[in-house]
Amino acid sequence: EEKGQQVYSSLDSVRPEHGIRSSHGHRQIANAIIYLSGSPSLRGGETMLGVAPGLKRHGHLPVAITPEKGKLVVWRSYDDQGILNPLAMHTARKVSAGVKFALCVRVRRASRCELTRM
Repeated sequence: EEKGQQVYSSLDSVRPEHGIRSSHGHRQIANAIIYLSGSPSLRGGETMLGVAPGLKRHGHLPVAITPEKGKLVVWRSYDDQGILNPLAMHTARKVSAGVKFALCVRVRRASRCELTRM
């Protein structure tokens, strides 16, 4: 993201009405962000977790994570029963100075047969 760019709220997941398994049997269990840049000149660009509508009414405040080069942030998208974690909705604040690079990864659980074929 460069100055003035922003990432809007998302879950980075398969929509629940479409099911949470891919055609290969994988189930998404978490998201991860690895910050590839971050310096004293970077202003803004914080990742905000827990931004789903209505969470503030239930006492949940968003968490701001400051980008720092090499920092890894991981959070659960679904629980073990496949129920969506409402705190997983996230966004990024607008970058006001500098440039932010990050690698976003969806972590999926492979089926047992896929693990044995490796």
